[in-house]
Amino acid sequence: MTALSGAENWTLSGCSVHGIRRHTLVHESGHTLAGWQIGVPLIEVIVHRTPQPLTADPTQLALGWNKVDRDALPGLGLHPLHLLDYALSGLAAERALLGDHVPDGYAEDLHEWRRWNGLAAAENYARFMTESNLDLKGIVQIRERWARDHAEMIEALTCELASRQVLKPDDVRAILNDLTPQAGSE
Repeated sequence: MTALSGAENWTLSGCSVHGIRRHTLVHESGHTLAGWQIGVPLIEVIVHRTPQPLTADPTQLALGWNKVDRDALPGLGLHPLHLLDYALSGLAAERALLGDHVPDGYAEDLHEWRRWNGLAAAENYARFMTESNLDLKGIVQIRERWARDHAEMIEALTCELASRQVLKPDDVRAILNDLTPQAGSE
């Protein structure tokens, strides 16, 4: 989710080279591809042309997000590290394809991942990271390599999302199936 904390951050968080909307499109496309690969139950991907209220608080704005079926997540048996890969894939896609990222989106994604995994409390998060011997920067670098390896797919999703503004699971499947070689075809 590319969330912006207050209208004043809308322009401050933007990238003068690519623009905030391009960053958001690539970011959400990175999440979409990662989610599709690991089985995150996608409801829809949305990228608005202008910032939209995220909550009842009018200073909380968002340009785009991946809407997932949060109720289905626990039953999928996805390891927290798979969900961390998903959470970091937006950041990684931005950095790999655009050379930089919008910090607000990454911070919100990491917050959501912590909430999904019962790690919202700082001590739970610190314990998990220590016990798992995780290096967040190292994981981001791995996800950046993943994004570079999948740049064609991320860019295809980005282009479709730019024109449609909303992608449903069947749209994502069709876009990615067009890019994935079918067994037995040369």
